[in-house]
Amino acid sequence: MCWELRSLTLARASCAKIRNLMSVLFNHGIRHEICDRNPIQLVRQSAKRKAVPVVLTPMEVQRLLSALALRERTLVLVAFGTGLRMSELFALKWRDVNFQTNEVNIVRSIVFCNQSMQNRSFPEANPTRSAVGRCTPIMASANTIQRTR
Repeated sequence: MCWELRSLTLARASCAKIRNLMSVLFNHGIRHEICDRNPIQLVRQSAKRKAVPVVLTPMEVQRLLSALALRERTLVLVAFGTGLRMSELFALKWRDVNFQTNEVNIVRSIVFCNQSMQNRSFPEANPTRSAVGRCTPIMASANTIQRTR
């Protein structure tokens, strides 16, 4: 199992989550006398990032924005102002943005799998524990974004 987790092309945090899930499954098996030990306890998996994320300086952000066309500039401003993931950002529709309350309602995301794109909608009444289904405040420049619409 140890070598299998390391061979996955996933982030360390994702591998750690898989390891923890497998451990829970084996503990459940022990409780119900399906197995007698938890071999996953021997697997060590760090959740630390492999690399430090690159953070742009304000000057770099200004240079980036000045080099972009209107549509791409709007996407970058929304991303910076809300902290949305790319999959949530690309799935946004205008009806998800409430300019009166300066909030964005995240109800879907787009997932890229094997060069195909799948649109996953999440029911608003039953949001998952993740970010999907939440309302995210947008920065004060929402009026700028509204004018580009």
